[in-house]
Amino acid sequence: MADMESPVKNETQVENSSFRLTVTEDKLTVMLHCCPGHLNDNQFISNIQQELEKMGIKAQPDLQSLKLAAEKAAKEGQEGIEFPVAAGVSPQRPQDGKIEWLGDFFSESYYIDPETHLIDFHQKTGIPAVEKDQLLVKIISPKEGQDGVDVFGKPCKAEKPKTTKIRPGSNVFWDDKENGFRAKCSGRVKLVGELLDVENIYRINGNVGADTGNIKHNGQLIIQGDIESGFKVEATGDIEVRGLVYPAEVICDGKLVVREGINENTSKLIKAKGGVVANYILNASIESDGPVAAKKEIFQSEIKTRDMVNCRDGRIAGGEVMAMKGIMVGEAGSKANVETTLIAGVDYQLHGKFKSNNEEMAKIKEYLKKLNPAAKKLKGNLRLLTDAQREIMTQITFKIAECEEQLEILENENKKLVEEIHKGKGAIIVIYNMIYPGVALRIYDAQHDTREILMGPITALYDKITSKIALTSELRDIKE
Repeated sequence: MADMESPVKNETQVENSSFRLTVTEDKLTVMLHCCPGHLNDNQFISNIQQELEKMGIKAQPDLQSLKLAAEKAAKEGQEGIEFPVAAGVSPQRPQDGKIEWLGDFFSESYYIDPETHLIDFHQKTGIPAVEKDQLLVKIISPKEGQDGVDVFGKPCKAEKPKTTKIRPGSNVFWDDKENGFRAKCSGRVKLVGELLDVENIYRINGNVGADTGNIKHNGQLIIQGDIESGFKVEATGDIEVRGLVYPAEVICDGKLVVREGINENTSKLIKAKGGVVANYILNASIESDGPVAAKKEIFQSEIKTRDMVNCRDGRIAGGEVMAMKGIMVGEAGSKANVETTLIAGVDYQLHGKFKSNNEEMAKIKEYLKKLNPAAKKLKGNLRLLTDAQREIMTQITFKIAECEEQLEILENENKKLVEEIHKGKGAIIVIYNMIYPGVALRIYDAQHDTREILMGPITALYDKITSKIALTSELRDIKE
């Protein structure tokens, strides 16, 4: 009868008087413990190999490295050696999926000035505002690992890679080319659990203050509380404040609506292209392309709009209110005869551009006063000029031509501005109830200074015949 093969022990440790073999817990290495001097005995080596076979070790022993390690240990006088005599193949780790954010959208840290190292508690480092089609995040796909083999010849399974978990919201879409998500609209990036979205309407449930830092949002903004002093709020859409606006900088491309009122400081500027609506406006500095309306009062404020100002049911007292299309007010001035200036028919942007053009033309003309004599002198001695002097003359001539061309452009631009500015003669100021002394009414370039109390209704308009302001009791509508 044929001899049967002896069963493999598949043990993890064998120990005798000469050596000890131990399989590590992960079964990827067999450690040998022995005296280094024994490794010079071939029979000893053979015994180790036999024991490895009995244990069921399939990995080939590294005898060459073992002998080198034994020689080194003997030279160093070591009494014992511990050496990995056989090893399997370790599984290769997988590459986990990753999320690569394309902006610092979620940071709650405050900005630290690099020079003073002081913390600015008004400004957070995160910038959640994004534009339409902006790439928000790239998804790095996971890669599988590679299985290994243990010392017994059995497979060692590689770990499964971790996958990313982001789901797109309604305002986010997938970009195959970039392998990431883009914003479907301008707004504010929001991540709730695994859901990534962009809010076009951003709601702040309290005040804009230390907890929120300055706010910048691409879209509509709703603030349930106040805007506290010293903070800055920007939005590309409308801003609705359901509380108060304290001395703060507010900028929006849409309309600013303040349910309570504006308690500003003229050192802070409110710029709302779409207009401003508030219960009252105190000590504010406002610029707008749209209408400005206050229900109760506009007090000691500097207001400039390319549209109209409506305070029909309230009063305007103190400061300067300038509206291109006209002004409607219940009472103008106050019993204390506070100086109040109401200006209609003046477009502050056009006048500002006209003024800056004139200043630029004055600088150019002064420059030409220096260039022309120098050019004339050089041309008078043309035959005697050196090559370097001729080059200078060429440069001066070119500069003169450039300045004259720029002057012509500015002059033509100012002519067009004057045509637009003249349209302001048709604007009116309507006072429904009363006007007090100390109130100046200005339309286009004409002004009327009120020296006594006048009862309304009063319509102030520009008399094209006399080029003065005429006052009439006939109510007129402000042209849109």
